[in-house]
Amino acid sequence: MKILIVKTSSLGDIIQAFPVVSFLKTHFPEGVIDWVVEEEFLSLLASHPDINVPIPVALRKWKKAPFKARKEVGGQIKRLREMHYDMAFDLQGNIKSGLITKLARAKEKVGMSFSSAAEW
Repeated sequence: MKILIVKTSSLGDIIQAFPVVSFLKTHFPEGVIDWVVEEEFLSLLASHPDINVPIPVALRKWKKAPFKARKEVGGQIKRLREMHYDMAFDLQGNIKSGLITKLARAKEKVGMSFSSAAEW
């Protein structure tokens, strides 16, 4: 089973989400768990033994120069889709993470609805 976690920031929130990885690994021991995270927190995820691939995104940088970032964003979307995730967990609960979760095209998606997103 291929599992994607989407929790892009912030430091404390990422650390508090680590037990989710352990829980998933306990229930899906053969599962492969990847995690989408802001580039600045990449090294934090690299230290977790149950995270297979930390996937860096540069949401803040992309937001500042969206036209310049089109190719990079397209590449990341393609990479996520090529993984064919069985499940995706949006632990961030905002529009950006919801969009990443949707674009990954996992068979099952778990997270908050748009009506409960912080930006609304």
